[in-house]
Formats: sequence, C-alpha cells, structure tokens
Amino acid sequence: MKYTLLIIALLSICHSSFSQKKRKKNKSAIEYDAFISSKDRRIRTSVSLDKKTGEIKLFVFPENAFDQFFPYGDDGVSIDIVQRRQYDCSKPKRTQVDRRPNYKGNFFKTIYRNELLKNKKVRSNMAIISLGYLPSKYRIRDVEVNYFVIRGGVEHDYNWNYNIKQEKLSAFDLPLIYFKPPKSNSILHQAIQNSEIEYSFSFKKNETQFDSLEYNRLYTYFQLNDYKITSFYIKAFSSIEGDTERNANLSYLRAENIINELSHLMAKDVKSFIETGENWDQFYKDIIGTSNEHFLQKPKSDIKSIINKEPEKYESILSKQRVATIKVRLEKLVSYESLNEKESYELFGELVSKDQQEEAYLLQSYIIDKVKNGVYSLDSLNNNIQLPKKKKYVMLYQNFLVLHDDISTYRYMYHLIDSYRKLLEIAPQNPTLIYNLSALLAKNIQYNRNRDHEKEVEQNIAYLQSRGFKKVLLDKLILNRLIILAKTSFKEGKFEISDNYNNRIYNFFTQLDLSEEDKIRMAQHLMYFALGDKAIELLSTEVLKKDCSEDLMFYFINLTIIDNQQTRRPYYSELMQKAVKMNRTRFCHLFNSKNDTYEGVTFQLLDQPVLKKTYCEECASQVY
Repeated sequence: MKYTLLIIALLSICHSSFSQKKRKKNKSAIEYDAFISSKDRRIRTSVSLDKKTGEIKLFVFPENAFDQFFPYGDDGVSIDIVQRRQYDCSKPKRTQVDRRPNYKGNFFKTIYRNELLKNKKVRSNMAIISLGYLPSKYRIRDVEVNYFVIRGGVEHDYNWNYNIKQEKLSAFDLPLIYFKPPKSNSILHQAIQNSEIEYSFSFKKNETQFDSLEYNRLYTYFQLNDYKITSFYIKAFSSIEGDTERNANLSYLRAENIINELSHLMAKDVKSFIETGENWDQFYKDIIGTSNEHFLQKPKSDIKSIINKEPEKYESILSKQRVATIKVRLEKLVSYESLNEKESYELFGELVSKDQQEEAYLLQSYIIDKVKNGVYSLDSLNNNIQLPKKKKYVMLYQNFLVLHDDISTYRYMYHLIDSYRKLLEIAPQNPTLIYNLSALLAKNIQYNRNRDHEKEVEQNIAYLQSRGFKKVLLDKLILNRLIILAKTSFKEGKFEISDNYNNRIYNFFTQLDLSEEDKIRMAQHLMYFALGDKAIELLSTEVLKKDCSEDLMFYFINLTIIDNQQTRRPYYSELMQKAVKMNRTRFCHLFNSKNDTYEGVTFQLLDQPVLKKTYCEECASQVY
C-alpha cells in the first residue's frame, strides 16, 4: 500500500494575505495567483519528510510545472517545522513557537530557484528536489513539515500536508488461455479427465451376454492405453415384465459376465460392487408424454399384470431397460511417465502425423507440465516439435505459445505477438487466438508503454463481445486497458483524458455487486488520481448503514476529516463517536503524524476546535 502526501490548497488565499498586510502583491505573486486559479488540481507541489533519513524533499508534478511555480530567481520555498507538543489539550489553541506569526511552527530555511534547480532530479514526470535534512534537535515522529511558496522574495502561499491511503487498482493478471478440445464421450477422455469412466451395455431379451461390438470397443481402449481397474461398480437391470425373482437372477448373471470378461484387467484385491433390479426408473421416464403415461397412476403390480399379458406391445419401451452400467476407477490409463523427453516428443509427432488429435492434446498437456516444472527443456521442445502450419493444428501450436508466455511474458512478448498474427492468417476469426493476442498487446502497453495497439485491442474486445466470448476474461481485459490508460495519461499530465478513463472504471465497478472491501479499493484508486469527490460519494451511503465495517468507516473518516465543511455537518460528530466505539485506539491514531510508528492523517487536524474537543475527550488520557 502506498501512502502519498497530497497538498491541501484550500488555505492558500487566506495565508497569502499574510504577506499583503505589510506590502502590495508583487508581480510574481500576481502571476502565481492567476496560475493557481486556472491550473488543474493535479498540478501541484508537496513536501515530505523521509521517516528513516530525515531528508526533506520537494515534489513538483508534473515536472514541466516547475517553471510555473518558480519562474524567477527570488521564487522558492520556505520550510516550517511544526511540532506535536504545540497541540496540548490543556491549552485552547496551538502554541506559537516562532516570532514570525505567519509560521505555525519554527522557520527552518528558505531555498530559492537556483538552488532548487541545482538539486532537481526527475522521475516518472515528477521533479524531486532535496531541501536538506531535519535538524537533529527534532524527533522525526513528533514533527510535520509545512512550507510557504515564495514569490518575488515574499512568503506567499502556505501549504500543509495530510496523509491518506491511496492505491491505484492493480492491473489484472492476464494469462493467455490454453485451448482444450470439446469434451469427448470417448473412454480415453473420460479416464484422463476424471480417473473414472462410465459405460453402458445393452442386452437382448432373456440373454445374459452383452453386445460383442460394445465390449470390443471398451476392451480395445483398455488394452491400448495400459491401465488397471482399481474399483468396479456395476448396476445391472432387467426390464419390468416377467417374474420379479427371475429378473433379479437375470440381472445378476449379466453383471457377473461383465466382471468375468474384464477380470484380467483388474488390479489385485479390486473391490467390485453389484446392484441388480428391475429398471422401473427408466420405465417411468420413457412413458412420460406418451399414450402410456396413465401407468404413472397405477401400482407396480398392476402395471406388471397388464404388460405381462401383451409384452410384445410394449417391447419398444422394455428393450431400453435391459442395460448394465459400469463405473470403473482407474489406477492409470495413459502412462507417459515411462517415456523420456525425446520419446515424448517422438510420440507427440507420431500422434500428430496419424491425426490422433485427442491423445495429442493429452500428451501435449503432459509435456507442457514437464517444461513448466523444469523437467523438460523449452529449447529442446522448440527444436524437436515442428507442427505443420495448417488450420487443424493451429490450436496445438498456440498451446505451445501459451507455455512461452507462462514462462516469461517479457522475454517472449514480441515473438508471441508475431506468432499469433501469423496464426490468425490461417484462422482469422478464432476467438481464442484473438483474445490471447489482445492480452499480449495489453501487456505490451502496460510493460513497455507502447500505445500503438490501443485501437486494435479495443476493436478485438468489441468483436469478442459480439461472439459471446467469456465475459469474465473480457471484463479483465477491458478493465486492464482502462487502468493502464488512466495511469499513463495521468503521468503524462493529460488529466482530462485520465479522468475520462477513471469515470469509465468507476461506472464499470458500480454496476457490479461490490463488497465493502471492493468499494474501499475503488475509493483508494480514485484518491490516487485526486478524484476525492467521487471517492466520498462512493462510500457516503455505506458509512451511514448500521452494519458498516470498521475498515470502511475509518477510510471514510480518513477521506473527510481534513474537510472543514464535512466535519461541521451535524452527522459528523455522531460518525466520530461511532468510530470511537468501534476502535478507540485506531481513532486516536488518526491524529498522529504520518511519520509516527502508527501513521495518522496529521496532528494539525487539532487546529480545528471541533476535532480537538473530540480528540481531547477521547484520547488525551490514553497513551498511544
């Protein structure tokens, strides 16, 4: 979490008047006031005190605003060191410690333009200027640093800092997606995916032997793919006509025949479970919506009596009931562990050449897992696997591209972007390829600040939406794009554009069913971009609810406690009392310095009588 100092400029006009009591405004001051009244609120200066080193630094954002804040040689900043001990609860007002009435604390030093330029460094479009170090007589945790902007050699604009948690929304991770072929009904697919297969056999009337074609299909899969059965569950049914006891024996014999045929494929001590019976469930399902639906109102004995008189009449229904369903749990179906790396690649090539794509995807998944875990080499994979550039192999090829992204997006980004463009020449409307390319382009914008592809990503999102592509993935892609563009525009000083992106982010989030934690994160994001009004609006309804959480309550107070208009409202005293009841210690810490072990907003809040009264009543007798 970042804790950034914002400048509160609400006091600039009245504090500027300090210099006007004795003299007229000079030309530099007049120009400054005109600049301040017309500039964007994000164009600002601030001063911070390093908690570890005691270094005092001036920040100017954006960097090119330096010459507007300090255009002349006798322009600069004057440092005022304010101490916590000046705010004694036994005294109605802050103790004045300096003979200069314009200063809240002690005057430290004045630094003019030439020295500021000499010490100026630039980082992320921000000018950072060292103003010296806090004198050793002060304890860092007990002081705060305010400052005057000097114009024309005169102390003109007084500024103080407050601390507020703010953090832009993190860009979502955008992993590329592997292609998985549509779920197959084949036994191979069932066993690999679930370590269990389910299969049904049909029987002819009064027979216990099942269809040889069905058995051969099952047996062939078992033989080809080398596994042992570790548990075996079978449910064998007879149709409902005839004698109930005879039907039970018929069902059991059918189950026994299946077990006997597959016994040589079973592991030692395999557990077999057999359930037999007449298939009444299937009978009831099959008669719904037919002329025989009236049977649903009759007892089973009556139904059997009617059907036994004319079994041929109902044979089309009865034939569907003579089935045995087996569930087999497998110890191993396809065993690739015995293969070394070279053999894995050779088998993969063989499967591709024979167009056995289902198993090729399964083996590919195994190979990818080995590479990701460092067992196989990525270079070896690239050297040994060459897929034909044909449409039917495109998704196998793209899965290997996703592997490269999993290993290192930054290293392979441009290679991957180029490769996806080539695949889209073969399969131009493939949604998975378009999404993965768009995710790569979004990462390129984020990592390398390459904005050449913004329009392409936007168009791809629109296309994928029209195709009904997975909404959860598209939402992340849309938000990532907006978050990155908002941040980039803000850093470039394009505040109107940044605001537009943040409004879209705000509108997107507020359409969702947000938790309180989500709303706090959104408010912190808005504060990062100096959109405090929206942050307050987002939380203002929630904070008045009876079940408002402690975190939301304190973040709302953190946002509003520096605003005199907010703290003077009738509801605010009640709000503070509610916060005290929730966590008195946390409330009292709000009045600490940012430099304190327990960071606060600012102890200069105690300049406000209402806040000082509340603090002194609730916190003065406590040790924090």
